[in-house]
Amino acid sequence: MDIEFGMPWGLTRMTDRLPASPPPYYGVVLDPVSQTARFYDRQGLVIDMGRHGTNKQTSTASKSGGGDGARPQPQTNDDSTTDYESD
Repeated sequence: MDIEFGMPWGLTRMTDRLPASPPPYYGVVLDPVSQTARFYDRQGLVIDMGRHGTNKQTSTASKSGGGDGARPQPQTNDDSTTDYESD
C-alpha cells in the first residue's frame, strides 16, 4: 500500500520574505550621560530617528451575577483582559 503525502498545509500558506532594506543609519553609539542611542550617517552626522509614542494600558473585565431569581447575587468580576494602546 503506497501512501502519498502532500505538502503540509502550513507550508502552503508561506510567502517569500519581504525584501530587507538597509537601515537609515550607518552607526549607533550609546551616549554615556543621557543613556540614549545616537544614530549617525556615513559622514558622522547625527540623524534624528524621530520620537516613539507612549503606551497606555487599559483593562476590561467580564461580570457575572445578578439574574432574575428571588435573591439575585451581586455582580462580580470574572476575569480581566489587559490591552495596550500606542500613541
